[in-house]
Amino acid sequence: ASYWKDYLLGYDQQTSIPTGKVGVKADDAQFEHILCDLGKDLTGRMEMVAKQHHVTPNTLLQTAWGLLLQKYNGSDDAVFGGVVSGRPADITGIENMVGLFINTIPIRIRSGAEDTFADMIRTNQQQALTSQDYETYPLYEIQALSE
Repeated sequence: ASYWKDYLLGYDQQTSIPTGKVGVKADDAQFEHILCDLGKDLTGRMEMVAKQHHVTPNTLLQTAWGLLLQKYNGSDDAVFGGVVSGRPADITGIENMVGLFINTIPIRIRSGAEDTFADMIRTNQQQALTSQDYETYPLYEIQALSE
C-alpha cells in the first residue's frame, strides 16, 4: 500500500480527455471505439526508437499518451489506467491456472522543463518494472490512497 501511496503522492487532480463540447466532462461523454492502424512504417520506427532506448513499445506509447493528456489538461503530470495481466510470476504454476487475473493500475507520467522524451521513456520503463511487484493490489484500494 505504501508503494502506491508514494507513487501518487502530490497528484491531486483528475486527468480528463476533452470532449469538444463546452460544459461536458469526459466522464459524462459517450466515447466510440476507435481503431487506428499505425501502419508498418510508423510501427517499425516506433519499435526502433523503443529498442534504441531499451524500453518496450508499450512504454513508448504510454509515455506519448501521458504527454498528450498533459497537453490536454495544461499540466506536467498525468495519471491514467494501465491494464496488467495480474499473474505474478512468483506463484508456481500461475501460467496453468484458469481465471481472470487482470487488474488496472495507475500509470503516472511526469515531465519537467529539462526532460527529454528519452529521459521520460526511460523513467517510465523503470517505474513499470518497479510497479510489477505491486500490480495485484486492487485498484479501488489504490484510489483510496490517492489525494
